[in-house]
Amino acid sequence: MIDLIQNDTKPTLRFTCREGDCGETGTAINLTSCIVKFIFKKALSSGAYKFKRLCDIVDAPNRICEYSWQSNDLDTVGDYVGELEITFPDSKIQTNYNLINFKIRKELG
Repeated sequence: MIDLIQNDTKPTLRFTCREGDCGETGTAINLTSCIVKFIFKKALSSGAYKFKRLCDIVDAPNRICEYSWQSNDLDTVGDYVGELEITFPDSKIQTNYNLINFKIRKELG
């Protein structure tokens, strides 16, 4: 569980992508020429996601990418889940199996 405060724009999320995150063998995924998207939605919701945005690939050979929160990303208090979707150069898509859990609490000020 990643705990966050309503309307914050930090911390930047840093992810290390592995095939094991998608139910495979755990081998490294080289992100060179890949597109990585971070998908964020209300937990237990069957509705559409809150957003689907590009991650910055900061170290492709070591499979590291980051997502920096934007101004309205954390505007609503509640429980959320996220996932990473990797599109490879051959247009094939792989999504991490385990959801990432988030809790946004109300800001005091």
